[in-house]
Amino acid sequence: MPATTSTSSTSPRPCRCCNRALQAVSDTVAKGGRVLFVGTKRQAQDGVAEAAKRSAQYFVNSRWLGGTLTNWKTISGSIKRLRHLDEVLNSGDANAYTKKSG
Repeated sequence: MPATTSTSSTSPRPCRCCNRALQAVSDTVAKGGRVLFVGTKRQAQDGVAEAAKRSAQYFVNSRWLGGTLTNWKTISGSIKRLRHLDEVLNSGDANAYTKKSG
């Protein structure tokens, strides 16, 4: 039996889900929230970067480490520590630190 298509005015389920997702993103951004665009496949990399830049949002378009999102607290702390060390090195205060004995 051939597949039939619906001629009713209601949207198919996938479209309703896409519309709900679009509404959730719109609501988040309207409240000042941030959205992370992710597309690491070669075909998606340029489009993801362009869309994210146009909307001033974050994006990842190259391979990333597993657990980046699930371990965000740890990764965020490491980034803060790296920034602090960068500031210390650039300010010349690094001479005040001693070599850690081991």
